[in-house]
Amino acid sequence: LCAPYTTKLAEDVGYEIVKEVGNSGTFYYPKLDLVATFMLLKDVPILSKASKEDYDAVMQLRHNPVAKRIEHYRNKEVPLEYDLILKTKNEKIM
Repeated sequence: LCAPYTTKLAEDVGYEIVKEVGNSGTFYYPKLDLVATFMLLKDVPILSKASKEDYDAVMQLRHNPVAKRIEHYRNKEVPLEYDLILKTKNEKIM
């Protein structure tokens, strides 16, 4: 579920609006003064609908799930550290 201001971001990484839900994909949620859009990522392994830039970023993180990167948001450089390794419930997270 996406807020109106995040649907473009979701589309850039390959999500599609499910127009069969609500009013062409949108409906009131979680209350009557807020709108949500139902979106689905149909091809997670290949991301065929992702933008080139976002596709490349996802593929880099798939190959290097622990990484430091400079991301660009709203004309600002933001340093981020990614750790996408899933831990089991028995492993200690430090």
